[in-house]
Amino acid sequence: MISPARIRKVIINIYMPGGPSHIDLWDPKMDAPIEIRGAFNPIQTNVPGF
Repeated sequence: MISPARIRKVIINIYMPGGPSHIDLWDPKMDAPIEIRGAFNPIQTNVPGF
């Protein structure tokens, strides 16, 4: 059985290669000049203001 002290040190590391950059997902900078903003555009949502 694993002791409680050991459980606190256990992590799950998921490596998922590929996909867009985190910068393009979290901060696309839609109003920035074309050489600065990300290559991906935001999608439509039902949430007002987003």
